[in-house]
Amino acid sequence: AGNNNTLTGNTCQGNYGSGIYLSSDSSATVVAGNTCQGNTDDGIFVISSINNTVTGNTCQGNGDSGISIIGASDNCIVAGNTCQGNTEDGIYLASDNNTVTGNSCSGNTEHGIFLTTSHNNTVVGNSCNGNDSGNTGAYDGISLSGSDGNLVLGNMCRANDRWGIMVDADSDFNKVSNNYTEGNTAGSIRVNNANCNRNQIEFNTVEEGAPGNVGTETRSYGNYDPSVNLFVGDVGYSRFGGGSLARVPSHSVVN
Repeated sequence: AGNNNTLTGNTCQGNYGSGIYLSSDSSATVVAGNTCQGNTDDGIFVISSINNTVTGNTCQGNGDSGISIIGASDNCIVAGNTCQGNTEDGIYLASDNNTVTGNSCSGNTEHGIFLTTSHNNTVVGNSCNGNDSGNTGAYDGISLSGSDGNLVLGNMCRANDRWGIMVDADSDFNKVSNNYTEGNTAGSIRVNNANCNRNQIEFNTVEEGAPGNVGTETRSYGNYDPSVNLFVGDVGYSRFGGGSLARVPSHSVVN
């Protein structure tokens, strides 16, 4: 408890509950270089606690998510963590104005990184590979649900069992830019649901030819009005042929 603490170099393993738990009386805390594995809940759980830094931790094999930031835990930095093989998401975010950067989220049963009711966050330079490890076809590398005004920039999403990046369920005014996707089962980037408005999808790169890759084009379902969602300069490259291709949804704006 208390503010301005540092938790570093701990091994939190096999606990009933979360490995590390920060609540409302634990703001401005640095959680760095810990190993949280095999706990029944999250590896690291932050609730109603602002201005924290969660960096360089390994969170694997936990019963819920690797790292959860929820309940108005705003203005946190989640950087350089490894979240692998967790039963739910690698990183679960339900808070605003956070930065999620340089994390590796792989082999989680659900999403690599999941934003729900999360606004004005920056998700940049993360690697989200091989998520939806149970092959349910229900989870993505990076997924936004009911989340507005987020920047998803420069991430790598490979071999996830649904989409590389999904913008879903009443998510508006998001920018998805300069990401690299390869070999995701359903495809690269999807803007879904008729209530997703004013999203900008631009300058993303799709690498084709990975085994099991189906439909690697950028797609938008539900919003075909070019004034609603904007697609700019997305490009795909084929491993098994020369040249390049740009695949974009019908009735979208392409520059």
